Amino acid sequence: MENNLMELSDVNETTISEFKVSSNSEITEEILKKCGGYGLFQKICTAFVLTFLILDALSYLTVVFIREEVAFACYPANFNESMIPSNISLDEFLNDYDLVCDREWLKNIAAPAMFGGVLVGALTVAPFSDKFGRFKIYIFGEIFYLLCRAVKLNSPNYVMLVVMYFLEGLAQSFSFLVTYTILIECVSQDYRMPLNFISHGAFAIGEILLAGVAYLIRDWKHLQYATCLPRVVLVVVAFKYLPESPRWLLNKKRFAKAERAFEKMARTNKKDSRGAINLIRMLQAEAESNPGTNRKFQDKTYTALHLLKKPRRAMISINLWFCWFVNSMLYYGVTLNSVDMSGNKYLNFLMISVIEIPSGILGVVLYHYFGHRKPLFFLMVFGGINCIVSNFVPTGNFWYPLILTVLGKLGATASFSGVYLTSAELFPTVVRNIGLGTSSSFARVGSLVSPLILGLTVYGSWIPLTVYGILGIFSGFLILLLPEMKESSLLQTFEEMDNLKDISQTAYAAYLSISEITEEILKNCGGFGPYQKKLTAFVILYVVFDALQFLTMVFVREKVPFACYPSNFNESLIPSNITLNEFLDKITTEDDECSVYRLDMEEGFYYLPVSNSTKEPCSNGRMFNTKEFSTVVSEFDLVCEKEWMRNLIVSIMFVGVLIGSSVCGILSDKIGRFKTYCFSEIVYLICAITKINSTNYTMFVIMYFLEGFGQAGTFMMLYTILVECVSQNYRMPLNFAVHGIFAVGEMLLAGLAYGLRDWKYLLYATCLPHIPLLIIAMKYLPESPRWLLSKRKFEKAKKSFNRIARANKKDDEKMANLWKLQREVESKSINHEQTDGDTYIRNNRKSEKKSSTAIDLFKKPRRVLISTNLWFNWIVNSMLYYGVTLNSIDMSGNRYLNFLLISAVEIPAGFIGYIFFHWFGHRKPLCFFMVFAGLNCIVSNFAPKANLWLPLMLTVLGKLGGSASFNGIYLTSVELFPTVVRNSGIGIASSVSRVGAILAPQILGLSVYLSWLPLSIYGALGILGGFLILLLPEMKDSYLLETLEDMDNL
Repeated sequence: MENNLMELSDVNETTISEFKVSSNSEITEEILKKCGGYGLFQKICTAFVLTFLILDALSYLTVVFIREEVAFACYPANFNESMIPSNISLDEFLNDYDLVCDREWLKNIAAPAMFGGVLVGALTVAPFSDKFGRFKIYIFGEIFYLLCRAVKLNSPNYVMLVVMYFLEGLAQSFSFLVTYTILIECVSQDYRMPLNFISHGAFAIGEILLAGVAYLIRDWKHLQYATCLPRVVLVVVAFKYLPESPRWLLNKKRFAKAERAFEKMARTNKKDSRGAINLIRMLQAEAESNPGTNRKFQDKTYTALHLLKKPRRAMISINLWFCWFVNSMLYYGVTLNSVDMSGNKYLNFLMISVIEIPSGILGVVLYHYFGHRKPLFFLMVFGGINCIVSNFVPTGNFWYPLILTVLGKLGATASFSGVYLTSAELFPTVVRNIGLGTSSSFARVGSLVSPLILGLTVYGSWIPLTVYGILGIFSGFLILLLPEMKESSLLQTFEEMDNLKDISQTAYAAYLSISEITEEILKNCGGFGPYQKKLTAFVILYVVFDALQFLTMVFVREKVPFACYPSNFNESLIPSNITLNEFLDKITTEDDECSVYRLDMEEGFYYLPVSNSTKEPCSNGRMFNTKEFSTVVSEFDLVCEKEWMRNLIVSIMFVGVLIGSSVCGILSDKIGRFKTYCFSEIVYLICAITKINSTNYTMFVIMYFLEGFGQAGTFMMLYTILVECVSQNYRMPLNFAVHGIFAVGEMLLAGLAYGLRDWKYLLYATCLPHIPLLIIAMKYLPESPRWLLSKRKFEKAKKSFNRIARANKKDDEKMANLWKLQREVESKSINHEQTDGDTYIRNNRKSEKKSSTAIDLFKKPRRVLISTNLWFNWIVNSMLYYGVTLNSIDMSGNRYLNFLLISAVEIPAGFIGYIFFHWFGHRKPLCFFMVFAGLNCIVSNFAPKANLWLPLMLTVLGKLGGSASFNGIYLTSVELFPTVVRNSGIGIASSVSRVGAILAPQILGLSVYLSWLPLSIYGALGILGGFLILLLPEMKDSYLLETLEDMDNL
């Protein structure tokens, strides 16, 4: 720990003196240069962005071709195809939406709808990219885009098509903005300008390719598929190669992550990173000089309104936004009009697209020699003049209008590329994506207005191009009012934007984290020594028995074969050549097990009914066949009209777990983990034994509810104690080990249920082992030392850590300095200056009385976003896990074998989860497993019903993904909820997960309406939850959070 603190302050004095009057922007530029301003790392990033832009152009501009007019013919009122002469053929056009004649105006709605989506998307998503990072927003936007495109192509009507076009535009708006921002923020200033024009040149290549693709693929749906599917591969590549913006990390004062990002950059570029790291540590050291300002900064959320708060900002911002509006109007007006001009539409579009390549080269040359303002002014005026002049071209000439249109597109493209670069330079990092997003929104207003202005030709053919030209010229002159940014550093703060010629450095501070000190204490006690190993053995033993007991619900609610008694039944009248069971089976209707044939007599005996015999409901008693096994279904007659009560049992139990999780979570943060565990285990045992001896269904359900309430606090408490007693290196493997052992309990349950077919014996065998476990716990189970520290119970915490150190044969004296540091930081964190012993005691007691609750998780936006995201994913994971598990014994084949396979797959799920979490972080594998489980659920709907093994295999794969993700969400929650509210947060998570568990059997019941519906719901929610995980912060190799401030600063 001391070494870490020394490293933080070990900054080269020459470096400090050299940059002491520099702005944050200049220091950041120097860091980038020391890491190799444009080396292999940036080239890989550039290759990715250029590939994306080509594919983006291919998919984005398909709107030009799918709205194109198609030749059609009308049917007369008295038309009959059979009356057509045999020497004439009938040409049939399969027009999906019939957008001609009185519906022709609808043709122009699709493009504005898409641009409207882009507008809304840019406004709503850009703030999130500045808040949560560029990479997360790109991934979310790209996946959302692909889903919308897939749904759009299967739209049954035009209204749905337009709606999906809107949503597709919304998603697409963040993809380009964010990738462009990442590229610009990863390179030094010398490379920004050429890369800007190269990027927009790549977009032109995509347009050129689109002309050829559209020529070859004339079906609009096939064209859309061909242009969007390559982006699926690109998303996968992004997970591996697309970096988070290091500038954004620095700006958010995430120095450790920024340091790793720049080290990776330097390593890839084969540069020495020490100079860059020294500069980063200089920024960090300066930030630590003012911790109050830093905390205020980190909690600050900026919006586009902040760009209007001061005259200088407002002038620059409004000028840029108007420029974006005009550029977009010119660009899309010319592009959309190209296929409506005379001549070959594919050739027209090709020429309009090809011109973007020389426009990029022209832009690079002009920007290199003449700065950034003057070329932008020239190009906009040039484009505007060409639009106006085209009105005076003779109408009989085809080439002159096309040439002028192409020249107009050249000016518009070069200026559009330039305004991107100018905006990125003028908006500071704290609101760069917000500024660009708002700019993009104004651009979409221009693109929305553009096709409407084209419609003004009905009043005067010269009006549209004249409007475009005047606005282009006017905006060009306004550009001259902006500051020149050639060879300037990217702005970091609003202060730099307000005073571009006298940039002053604004320092922000970080504070030393309590989490780091606590982790260091644990390491000195022996991060995972004999003490933790004994604790792990106890928790693993408990988990095995917990799985044995908890999942008995799968077997105790199992359907039992039964037969119905008819209303006029008399056993003595059964023919002597047939047994009672055989007779009852034969009089049960084949199409409905809850109906029975009414019996008729012949010669003093019943005779077997025929298919047209009278039927009656099964309401006169039933005989259950309990020879093979018995369950609560046979005990309480839960069939036919009482069938719903069978599924209610599990739901009621999960309601108990839901309430118990919340109560126990809050209770454990208040009175401690150990006391809450003992209380929960005692409640569970009393209720479990009482439940077995229930005299009726109502009593059984009430006891099951209370049992679930008690059981909620047992596993959660033990898991929390274990995770809080080990150092960070062991959290992840222990998480998967504990959850993998749960699968061992499940597998044992399959054999136990096979051997004990009576449901009461099965329940006794699975709950009684908890009694010796409780006795052992009362003797040996420790209280969490982290919880003791969070409650400022320093003496008890010290004793607990000393106990761990002795058990692990570590010298507890080595902790003295760390312990002193811990006490100092803890006292400062509650703003108490310790002047004497009495003051300290009073302040410490006051601190102990102050208790954080789950309500504190809703007090700041960052906490709310993290918490609600986690809680939603707990719901989805629980629904997937228990839905698949409960469904296993209702599938075809041997129910015990099915359950064994469903259970056994959790062991490889644990191993796979461990490997993925070890190599790829915590978020991405969690996303993958949830999406994988969801896809398997959906695909299983298409498996042939006659095949037994294929549906079972898909279900097992779904359980594999569901198990691995459920294991992972436990770990992620422990890492993201701080100690002061960890069990409250996990308690609520466990509670809301029971909503998913409660809904799981009810959703299964929807199969009576549509057989594919339950698994489709599971699958869709799993995929959605997986993608939302990407919005959470990565916690691999991070310390456990201790305070709510730690959570705010993620």
